[in-house]
Amino acid sequence: MPDELNLAPHRPALRRWPALRRWPALPCLAALPCLAALVFAACADGHHDDADHHHIPPEVEAAARYEVIPLALGNADYGPANWVASPNYVTANRGKGQIKKVIVHTVQGSYAGCISWFKNPSSNVSAHFVVSKNGEVTQMVKEKDIGWHVGSENGYTVGIEHEGYVSDPAYVTPAMRKASAELTCYLLKKYDLPADRVSVMGHVELPKQSHTDPGKYWPWDAYMADIKACMGGTTPPTCSGSCDDGNPCTTDGCVNGACSNAPANGIVCWDGDACTAGEKCSNGKCVGGSIVKDCDDNNACTSDGCSAGNCQHSPNSAGCDDGNACTSGDKCAGGKCVPGAGKSCNDGNPCTSDSCSGGTCKHTPLGSGCDDGDPCTVGDGCDTVSGGCKAGTAKDCDDGDACTVGDACNPNNGACVKGGPKACDDGNACTIGDGCHPTTGACLAGVAKDCAADGDDCTTGSCSAGACQKAKDGAPCDDGNDCSQAESCQGGACVAISMMACEDGNPCTHDSCSGGACQHLVHSQFCDDGNGCTVGDVCSAGACQGAPLVCDDGDPCTMDAPCKLGTCNPGTPLCDDGNDCSKDACQGGSCSHTEVATGPCEDDDACTVADRCQQGTCVAGAQRTCTDGDACTTDRCLSDSGCVHDPKPGCVAADGGAADGLSGGDGVAGGGASGLAPSAPAAGCSASPARSAGGVAVGGLGEANAGWLLAGAMVALWCRRRRTSRAAQC
Repeated sequence: MPDELNLAPHRPALRRWPALRRWPALPCLAALPCLAALVFAACADGHHDDADHHHIPPEVEAAARYEVIPLALGNADYGPANWVASPNYVTANRGKGQIKKVIVHTVQGSYAGCISWFKNPSSNVSAHFVVSKNGEVTQMVKEKDIGWHVGSENGYTVGIEHEGYVSDPAYVTPAMRKASAELTCYLLKKYDLPADRVSVMGHVELPKQSHTDPGKYWPWDAYMADIKACMGGTTPPTCSGSCDDGNPCTTDGCVNGACSNAPANGIVCWDGDACTAGEKCSNGKCVGGSIVKDCDDNNACTSDGCSAGNCQHSPNSAGCDDGNACTSGDKCAGGKCVPGAGKSCNDGNPCTSDSCSGGTCKHTPLGSGCDDGDPCTVGDGCDTVSGGCKAGTAKDCDDGDACTVGDACNPNNGACVKGGPKACDDGNACTIGDGCHPTTGACLAGVAKDCAADGDDCTTGSCSAGACQKAKDGAPCDDGNDCSQAESCQGGACVAISMMACEDGNPCTHDSCSGGACQHLVHSQFCDDGNGCTVGDVCSAGACQGAPLVCDDGDPCTMDAPCKLGTCNPGTPLCDDGNDCSKDACQGGSCSHTEVATGPCEDDDACTVADRCQQGTCVAGAQRTCTDGDACTTDRCLSDSGCVHDPKPGCVAADGGAADGLSGGDGVAGGGASGLAPSAPAAGCSASPARSAGGVAVGGLGEANAGWLLAGAMVALWCRRRRTSRAAQC
């Protein structure tokens, strides 16, 4: 690899980051953060099986445009290639004799999208190499291992994906064809394969395939001619033996004839515990294992666990269900569910035969004699239609006494009970206790009704027509209710005028009065908490509570705002990239940014004026003139604040006054602080990337720090872009 980083393949990304174009060439080691910041676009061609995997999800293609891809330079088998590991492969140790063909694919998408898709474990697809239209090569699976690109033919092949679409007549660029031919030449030399169309084939040419790539526009004649011309060259240096160190958490490879074993973070591995899964590599070690082996035997009567990779099932005594709905209280014993007590279906009817089936009681009618359970009936019998016990005739309990009525049978034991005295009325409603003559049964007058001893505050002591005379309305009285606070006679009855106030204002209590004391019983009914931003309000533990109202304006191009005062506010737009020289738009939840060819803009440099857009980039205009015409000031311009006029010590102006640095102009309308100088930088934002890292100039920057300073400059550039909208938050 050359000492100086070649940024030519990344010019499309540099157009989106103007600050990088103005940065001097950096040494290779210092440029690693720079490469990590480049943003690629999107792709996919999956080959674990032969399903139609030339179509990747649109969201993967869209997200890849902004994905930062960390490149592990120097870890690839092929020296000119970047290294980005895919988790989708089978570990093997293939070499000469096992690798027999190089397979040419077309991605049906973009270069960076393909890398993103192959990095996704759920895609179940990969290829050994990916080649871009500008000739950049990334290796994602070691040559010795088996990639997932041609289904049943994976074991003896090496796959090369190419950016583009088979329907595009111009998708094969000269740079891509040259880079691919050099890569194929390297593979043929390394594995002693001839440069012919038997060793180099298209995906469509293999057996058991349903794909058509690389398609009719792949230039086979020119491609094979490039390969054969390259075969006359020299073979890149390789290692004498396998570079596999046996550690699944290192990336093993051959770099310029020497083995390299770098830590491979984030790939799936195994920690040796057969009861766990989900381990991933971290700093060269296999850690994690958060996924525990499922040992559930679906038996509620065993406690399940895992030991040394083997499932253990220990009997327990938990409750269970034996599957019979006619038993209850089933319980585990010896690893099995033992039935509990049978369901009681006795309906107490002697005229039915009782049983249980499927958890439901059944009662079949009988036709025999029965007892209806009433000892006061005789001659009971079963009703064959309804199945019920039909009562017989009533038992005769007349005692023959003329002064008793209501002689009856005791329903508890069937014994006859003498009736009560015969009710007699002498015709005078103001007498009580009229009696029966024991011999004749005639009614005899009772004693006069006492209206003074009835305890009723609203009656007088006299009787008329059998009724005690009522007191005057409004007379005080006592209705006997402790919850009444004031009572008076109304129409001869004691009526409560007011009751004890027990309303506590809490919608989650039932308020009442009992025995002169207020009762507040908590309930769990629906209520209203008075907050318009909650729904489903319900009482809980005496308090009214609701769930937050979820606000969704239905627009995927906005970030939904929270509910305020019961109203869902409009969402905040998501697609503003802060670049004056791009038109931002959103469709279907995806942002697009179209370059503005020409027009005014602000490059955030207070020392330039009339800045203009050129192909999506804000280009500085003319330099601001800061001469104020005062011989006693030193005039200069600061990029972050504009013109500055420093007084010269001891200088006396021609008119005899001391220099104050405020006269004259700055070469633009308004001059000074009221001219075109930009607003002060937002708090925390650096106005000049070149002053970071303690003020060390770029020209003296060391290799170890230059890359990180460049990353900081890019963040500062973003902040300054946002400041133009007066909404910087850095």
